[in-house]
Amino acid sequence: MRRIQFLAEWATGLAVLILLVLVAEILTPTDAWRPFIKFTAGLIFLFWFLNPVKHLINDAESFTISFPDKIEKWVTEEKISGEAVIERMSADQTAYILEQSEQSLHPLIEQACKCEIQSVQVNSQGEEYEVIISMNGEYKGDRGELLSEIATLLEIHEENVLITD
Repeated sequence: MRRIQFLAEWATGLAVLILLVLVAEILTPTDAWRPFIKFTAGLIFLFWFLNPVKHLINDAESFTISFPDKIEKWVTEEKISGEAVIERMSADQTAYILEQSEQSLHPLIEQACKCEIQSVQVNSQGEEYEVIISMNGEYKGDRGELLSEIATLLEIHEENVLITD
């Protein structure tokens, strides 16, 4: 009876361990960490499978290797590391998109204002964008009208467009 109870507890623990490993793999942000997870899980499973053999050989009380605090700490550290990687990737993607936007807007704005522009800079301000246009200083037209045309062209508020010399 003790052996059946021991095996039932062992199987339940094994199921929990499998779930923890699956959660760790799901929370892993890149494939580069998967071999480490599999190696660590393999070691834990090895000890877990040796447990009933030792119990049956020694006919002793349950022998359990438990790492709940360490596993929880490791999963938390992996989650934080993964979130940092995702945040860096998101920042890189945003920078790339802004750079591409600047390159695309430059000829459009020149065509709209019929003038030559030194540069176009797009800055992200949360949900909104600010566009800074550097002129050559040769533009003699009405800057207010130019500002309005550019804001209309870009479909943004005029206060988010800045024209500098």
